[in-house]
Amino acid sequence: MAPIRFDFGVSLGCYDISPDRRCNVLLPHQSPLGISEDQRYQPTDEWPARFLCLRHGHTSVRHPDNIQLEAAALDPEEPPLLWRIVCKCARENCGRGHVLYVHRMPNLPTIKRRILKINPFVPCGDGSHNLVWREDWMEGDVYF
Repeated sequence: MAPIRFDFGVSLGCYDISPDRRCNVLLPHQSPLGISEDQRYQPTDEWPARFLCLRHGHTSVRHPDNIQLEAAALDPEEPPLLWRIVCKCARENCGRGHVLYVHRMPNLPTIKRRILKINPFVPCGDGSHNLVWREDWMEGDVYF
C-alpha cells in the first residue's frame, strides 16, 4: 500500500468510483501558486487558478479559500509534480492566453497528447467559444 501524504492542496471536483476517492492536487512547497511554510500556505497573485484533471477531462477554477490540507496516496518513487501549462487559443482571430495547472504527469509531450485526445472544455474570451487547443501553442514548467 502506498504511503499517505498530507499537504496543502485543492480538490478538483471529480472523483474515481465514489465521492470518497476524489481527485486532488497537492501543491508544491514553492511554486507560482504560493509557498508552504510550517502550518501555513501563502498564496500568490496567480489565484484564482484553473486546474485540469487529465484523468477525467474536468477543469475547475479554484480560489485561495479552496486550499486545505489534503491526503493523497503517493508512490515513493514518484514525486508529486505540478505542471503549469501556458497556452493560447488557436481559434481564428483569438489567440487569448490561458494558464492551467496539471498534476502527476511524467512529461510535457504526454500532457500535450492527453489534452489533444480529451479536448477539455475551457471557456475562452467572453465565453462565446471554448479554448481551441493546438500542440505547438502549449508550453509547460514543472514544480516539485
